[in-house]
Amino acid sequence: MAVISVKRHSWNGHRDKDGQRMYDITFMVETNNQLDGPGTITSSPLLPQIGAMWVFGANPSVWNYGVDNDSWAFCTPYIKATPVVKNEITRFWLVSYKFSTVPITRCQDTEVGIPFAEPPKISGGTSSSSRTAYEDKDSDLILNTAHENVGVDFDYSNPTIRITQNINPLNLTALSTASNRVNSSAMWGVGTRRIRLESYSFERRYWGSCTLYYTRTLEFQIDFEGFDRGDVPNICTKMIQGKWDGDTYTADAGRDVNDPTHFTAAKDKSGNLIETHLSKSTGIPTSTPNYLDVVSYYKEYDFTTLGIPATI
Repeated sequence: MAVISVKRHSWNGHRDKDGQRMYDITFMVETNNQLDGPGTITSSPLLPQIGAMWVFGANPSVWNYGVDNDSWAFCTPYIKATPVVKNEITRFWLVSYKFSTVPITRCQDTEVGIPFAEPPKISGGTSSSSRTAYEDKDSDLILNTAHENVGVDFDYSNPTIRITQNINPLNLTALSTASNRVNSSAMWGVGTRRIRLESYSFERRYWGSCTLYYTRTLEFQIDFEGFDRGDVPNICTKMIQGKWDGDTYTADAGRDVNDPTHFTAAKDKSGNLIETHLSKSTGIPTSTPNYLDVVSYYKEYDFTTLGIPATI
């Protein structure tokens, strides 16, 4: 049982007010079995497939070759098969298609038979938050009147990517583990530790004879500067044990900057408690502002194991 002949029956086209071009074309289709119906006919490889380009010519028996072509008009999912003789068994059908230049929301190169075959839906935007800055736009430290490094909060927006998938099983354990983690390898043209799974949601659904599946949405946030913090001032309330000699502070002999028990409350030469920047190598107070080593908080995760697209 199959289609054995396809000939163009009629065609027409028009352009709408926005300049988009639409074409309608109908074929006379012959099958080799009177029991063939619209399911067999509309799935025939001899007929235009979803996504095929508008290319037709003078020969009505060869639908996909000719000089009448529009390289931006593609076959839409629409298809209608009508028997030539109604209310009787027949081997001849009129099959209609629509071609259009109107953009579509997802790829249409294959028919969707089950929810899992449908490509993910991808959208995006921005996410607003507050960020504490310790340097200005010229990378100069922000200082108060006493020449102390201070932080100032500014509004900050990061790009967001939203991916919606049909999936089964849901694998809630993997989702929970991946949440609030950052990418372990480069993806979407973005380097490692710059993409974070901010949140996820899901909905239970059914298709066919109550076959269960889930539609889940993953919300990713992108920070091109990275989610690690390298701008935390190294301001301390302790300093290495030692003594003041005028304006000079010297560590006691044998004090080890890597031993936390060798630190004491930070005091100035008059014995008053202070908060001060410390030299990372000596633990001695310094007037030069400096920062902690880069602080990495979020653990890494291989997001490709969630079945997300490699490109967006």
